[in-house]
Amino acid sequence: MLNGGPNVADGAFQLPVGNSQGDAPRNMARGFGAQQLNLSLRRDIHLYDRLYLQVRGDVFNVPNSPVFGYIVPNLSDQLFGQPTLSLNQSYGQSESLYQPGSPRSLQWMFRVRW
Repeated sequence: MLNGGPNVADGAFQLPVGNSQGDAPRNMARGFGAQQLNLSLRRDIHLYDRLYLQVRGDVFNVPNSPVFGYIVPNLSDQLFGQPTLSLNQSYGQSESLYQPGSPRSLQWMFRVRW
């Protein structure tokens, strides 16, 4: 935990007294790094004369490792400083299948060209 837990009296982060502003600079506590490994393989197969079959496979998030996203910013919350969503859930309502931090996904493509 970032602040030592809910029962610590003198944690690293404390609410300012009265209506005064806090003195912590913006982006003082940063989130987790985001890394993801994607892989794409393609093969052209010669079938006849000028006829080719192209096969392609894409794998997103090959190691299927979690990428943490949203960290609870409210000091009064018991989960303060803990990640509660993965990175792809932190983006909102957009399609999260191909976003960073999503679960492993695969897609295949077959194309005939002449």
